[in-house]
Amino acid sequence: MARIEHDFIGDLEVPANAYYGVQSLRGKENFFITEEKNNQEIYFIIAFAYVKKAAAMAKLFERRAGSGILRFGIE
Repeated sequence: MARIEHDFIGDLEVPANAYYGVQSLRGKENFFITEEKNNQEIYFIIAFAYVKKAAAMAKLFERRAGSGILRFGIE
């Protein structure tokens, strides 16, 4: 079972139980970092999750206090 998702390139079938979208699927199909598939490298997936979490935390911090810190640094 699959769902059809659309982006600026066109339509693509994404597995129905997938938590990712069409852009992630295109990246998986078109960009090979190594000869091995990334879904077999559990440490790569875990590290990538930590990077995504850190980016989300930084963005949250920026929204709460970042503007005040930037203003203080300029003055």
